[in-house]
Amino acid sequence: MTNTSLFVQLFVGFLLSVALADSNCPIKLDPTKVVAKHGDPVSINCTAEGEHEGMGFEASENGTGTIMVNHLTWSVTSVDPSIAVLCYITPSLGNSAFKALTLFCTWVKNGQKINSSLPLSREDAGIYSVEAEGLSSREKNVSVRILYGPELSCSSNYTALEHSKFSLSCTVGVDLGNITRDDAGNYTLVASTGQQTVTQTFEVIVHYSNFILGSSVSLKCSARGNPRPKYSWIYYNTTNVSEENDDGVSILVIHNATTFNIGSYTCLASNEHGTVSKTARLTTEGAQQECPLQIIPAERMVLEYNSESKRATCTTSSTENLKEIYWRDNGGHITSGLLDIIPDTRNWDAKPAVCEAGFKGIGLCSKRLDIILYKKPDSVFIRIQRGSETLEDFIQEGEYTLNCLITSVAPAKYVWVRWFRGNESFTPQKVHVSCIECDINETRTSVNMSFSTNITVNRTHNEMTFSCEAALNLSEVQNITFPASRPLNTTVYYEPVINTTKLSSPVPVFSGYAEDLKCEAEGNPRPKITWNSSLTGPLEHSDGVLPVTQKGLYTCIATNLIGSDFHKVEVIEKGKTILLLLMLVLMNSSR
Repeated sequence: MTNTSLFVQLFVGFLLSVALADSNCPIKLDPTKVVAKHGDPVSINCTAEGEHEGMGFEASENGTGTIMVNHLTWSVTSVDPSIAVLCYITPSLGNSAFKALTLFCTWVKNGQKINSSLPLSREDAGIYSVEAEGLSSREKNVSVRILYGPELSCSSNYTALEHSKFSLSCTVGVDLGNITRDDAGNYTLVASTGQQTVTQTFEVIVHYSNFILGSSVSLKCSARGNPRPKYSWIYYNTTNVSEENDDGVSILVIHNATTFNIGSYTCLASNEHGTVSKTARLTTEGAQQECPLQIIPAERMVLEYNSESKRATCTTSSTENLKEIYWRDNGGHITSGLLDIIPDTRNWDAKPAVCEAGFKGIGLCSKRLDIILYKKPDSVFIRIQRGSETLEDFIQEGEYTLNCLITSVAPAKYVWVRWFRGNESFTPQKVHVSCIECDINETRTSVNMSFSTNITVNRTHNEMTFSCEAALNLSEVQNITFPASRPLNTTVYYEPVINTTKLSSPVPVFSGYAEDLKCEAEGNPRPKITWNSSLTGPLEHSDGVLPVTQKGLYTCIATNLIGSDFHKVEVIEKGKTILLLLMLVLMNSSR
């Protein structure tokens, strides 16, 4: 609905006023002004001028809706001050009062307000948002399509030598609008200069998704001619396709459609006077045409560098649909008629070879033979580092980096490392990989590589070995043995820890009797044990065992290169009376 409208409003004294929104509006009212008392009957005639697509009265009472007439009357038997009336028309494109979109609606395209009174050109096609104001406001999205005829594009002037051959080079543009599958077929374009007419015939093939994998599809072909035409089809012929002819119509039925059924289908209708054809292309969403080629032994060959090469064969089981087949080698050369190719195992830069073939209904398709050359590493080393320093003799407890160095290996993209702690493999949470002066993803020649991971070393790793082994992440070489590093022996030094469970405190001693205090400590290197007393200083002992006969505070000290630990023991003295009583108790219990 447009904004061309008639408003009826109520004023003081129940004056009913009728007014047009614009003097150029193609709507005529009779009467143009109404004065009525409350409760009186009122009648208004509305006439539309020119072409339109419907008219009507929008009112709070007795509205008519849109009607395809040129004259319409609105009336009420009793006028009320609350009544509001609007006469409107929906103009057609042929109405001269509308060459632009509308006169009074608000039009927006791509978020920008446009001048709707200007004529439209082909660049103005697209989706518009339009808002119409009346007794209410409405907004709607409108698809605007601009139609225009054929155009010739030629230069404004030409320079030519008299009596020489001369031709005009022009281009023509033809807008077919939004074509559908029914628009597929042969078209003839005619260009005329007045003295000469040139025709050009071309075919339009419309691609559309029109079947689901596993479903059945039917293509129907019919033509008129005398004598009655005979039909034939050109397509990629598979066992699930059948042809049926019934009363001058040919039907192609595809049962349980697969990706091999994606492609072009051309129907030819012929009689003794000629042949016509039409082509349709079947597609399905989310799937691609299957190329009926097979490379034997596989589409990827993994070969050792500078080794004996192998032969690859390209073949197809669909020989009845085959038009041509050939290899395009890694140098871009076509080896027509030869279905075998032998890769060069001494060429690191060899590009993939491609087998190409043309099939009915499919056209040209291809399968690629990927060639991967690999080389076993010359050597593998493992070392332990802290920062940039490589440690050789011993290490302490803490964080370190294990670094596996691999020399002269290829291809870098597929190289990885197995890590071993003793005889058991382990998988680090994170491994940093670097290729020395190369790009891992691009380099195809042999390179030197570094693999590093962080480890936490503690005393349980003392005298343990670490090693690494090179490997290739290629299924074709899983059974091939690659070099491993020599084991890295780890000597872990850690500070002493005294075993306090054997040194309880306090320790009672009886006068005249000796009590042994035994101090043991764990550490690497083996700790040195010393005893001292707060009264006498250092004390003599044997392998950490100190005999004591008197009370006092004794300290055991364990020391090595990494650090030290100490433990204090209090010795208390017991009297003879307690000793005699203890002896009597023991004697009585023995009787």
